[in-house]
Amino acid sequence: MRLSTTFKLSSLIIIISFLLVSLTVIKMNQAEKLRLLTIKNQSKLEALGRQLARGSDYLTSEIRRYVQFGEEKHFGNFWKEVNETKSREVVDDLLKMDVLPDELNFIKKSKYYSDKLIETEEQAMEAVKKGNLDQARKLVFGEYYDQQKSLIMGNIQKFQEAIHKRTQKEVDHANKTVAFYLFATNILLIISALLVVTLQIGFTRKRILTPLKKLRAQLKNISDESPYINIKLHNNDEIYELTESIRNLIEQKFIFKKTLETNQRSLSNLISNLNGMVYHRKNDKDWTMDFVSNGSIELTGYKPDEIEKNKAISFNEIIYPEDREAVWNKVQEALRLREPFVLNYRITTSEGKIKNVAEQGRGVWQENGELEGLQGFATDVSEELKKSQELKLAHKQLIHSEKLASLGKLTGSISHEFNNPLQGVRNVISILSNSSHTEKEFKLAKVGKKECDRMAKMIRGLRDFYKPTLGKTSLIDINQCIEEVLALQIKSLRERCIEVNQQFSPQLPLAEVVEDQIKQVLLNLIQNAADSISGGGQITLITKSQDSKIVIEIQDTGHGIPEEKKGNIFEPFITTKEERGTGLGLSISYGIIQDHSGNIVVESEVDKGTTFTVCLPINKEIIGALKTD
Repeated sequence: MRLSTTFKLSSLIIIISFLLVSLTVIKMNQAEKLRLLTIKNQSKLEALGRQLARGSDYLTSEIRRYVQFGEEKHFGNFWKEVNETKSREVVDDLLKMDVLPDELNFIKKSKYYSDKLIETEEQAMEAVKKGNLDQARKLVFGEYYDQQKSLIMGNIQKFQEAIHKRTQKEVDHANKTVAFYLFATNILLIISALLVVTLQIGFTRKRILTPLKKLRAQLKNISDESPYINIKLHNNDEIYELTESIRNLIEQKFIFKKTLETNQRSLSNLISNLNGMVYHRKNDKDWTMDFVSNGSIELTGYKPDEIEKNKAISFNEIIYPEDREAVWNKVQEALRLREPFVLNYRITTSEGKIKNVAEQGRGVWQENGELEGLQGFATDVSEELKKSQELKLAHKQLIHSEKLASLGKLTGSISHEFNNPLQGVRNVISILSNSSHTEKEFKLAKVGKKECDRMAKMIRGLRDFYKPTLGKTSLIDINQCIEEVLALQIKSLRERCIEVNQQFSPQLPLAEVVEDQIKQVLLNLIQNAADSISGGGQITLITKSQDSKIVIEIQDTGHGIPEEKKGNIFEPFITTKEERGTGLGLSISYGIIQDHSGNIVVESEVDKGTTFTVCLPINKEIIGALKTD
């Protein structure tokens, strides 16, 4: 027999047994309620009988006191009991209760004799009013009065005895009924308990528990190398089918596990061979990592358990501060379009080193359309970017060198040809200055010498302007670079009563530049600011990081630049007689900054001063890649 059929049959038997138990309990409760009700009614009926007896005794007491003493209060008490208390009118109450006719007959007889006695008591009252006290006393203390009183009390007593007898009979019957149903209940409970125990031993233990214990013992002994269950079951029932199903599941699980382990080994080998970090992270502002591969150590300097769940640091904190917003916006846009994302940004390693990172990833979506997280791969591309920069720089230098090889030979020839006659002029002027006899001749010779010196300086500037500007780049501290340039100029500036004010950003990133050329730019701009100041003034130097750029501002309180000269301020040989220099300093500076993929702009107002702003990219390749993406 199958377990389900056996279970249904046994359940039916147990249910019937407990229904019978419930029925006997109900019957027993009904019999007990009847017994208690009978006892309660007996108490009420006996109380009514006692009430009748007390009422009759009270009337006798009051009428006799009135007859003896003639006090009006006893007269009033008597009629109050008769008319208001109505202790004799208990028949109506008895009729409402379950009183048998022969029992009620005793009460009716008692009432009849009571009415007769009231007539005698009324006669006694009339006699008292007439002053015939002896006659009144004979009426209430005579033999007739005592007989009537005896009849009243005798019938009341018979009523109570009848009630007591009937009640006792009914209580005995109820007790027998309760005892019967209690015995039946106990028998049925014993039978039900025996059935439950029999089913527990014969059905539950033998058919269910014992096989399940064997199955559990087999499951405990299952190992990765021996996943098979060996249980012999003779009954082709649900336990047998369950065991077979578990056997099949375990065998399938074993096969799946072996396949999964093989795939995991392959995946682990693949991930370990990748030059980067594989991740699964949440789409939150911290980029909370649920999983990162061991490649995080090489990439960031942090172990996986330091990054996962933000235990030591969040991945967002590793991303360079100025790149965080661009990374967030790029990922959110890709998620909105449900497309993969490609990122280029910088990170700060645990050792404080800045690296360039390339990342590819995509959102992982659940079946209900909810975003589960992000999966992707990030790798260090710092060396690749550096090589790319070097290649671009070498290519630019090659083209620049080729162009300058032939604005260069020509410049050298011109410089040589200019220097020869210029030197002759300088010699003549030197002779004239030594042989001059008048003040006018001496002044003319002095002016000629000054112009020759200026011409020589312009020739040297021309040579510098056309020579290649690019060289080997390195990471430098711009603040320190400015300090070094100022150290060379500070004495000259103080002699000219020029105050220098420095406002340097302490968090300024390192710049990848040709150090000597940037120093030349700074020197040119500081000298240009000093030349624009006459009679003392102030130069303010400001550095800051803004929009992924290093910004350098050189402000002066000089005479300013006229509006008509601003458009060609960076062209060569743009100068006036009042200005010092060759007119090539700003042009050379502009060329150097352009070669560094930077920019230089000027803001000026006549008589209020000039501000030159130099912008250098923190990392040209990454900024460009982010904009392109």
